[in-house]
Amino acid sequence: MPKFKNPYLFQLVNGDFGVVAVRTEADGQNGEQSKGSILLFTSSDLLQYKEIGVIDLKNVTTMLRSRPASMTQGIIRT
Repeated sequence: MPKFKNPYLFQLVNGDFGVVAVRTEADGQNGEQSKGSILLFTSSDLLQYKEIGVIDLKNVTTMLRSRPASMTQGIIRT
């Protein structure tokens, strides 16, 4: 499992949980590969996690500008 910091927990519409965090190097420092991206995990019980992968925030920003309402509708519980 990769090392990460600054986790943010949120609940998905289906009742599961999502966690986003900043990926770090083994020594805990931000790496060049982590710039502009976050790691995404999901969990149904907050005990076991499935790594979804790295999300490039530049792509998310572009998508949000083109379709802001549809990006989270039906995904994140508000």
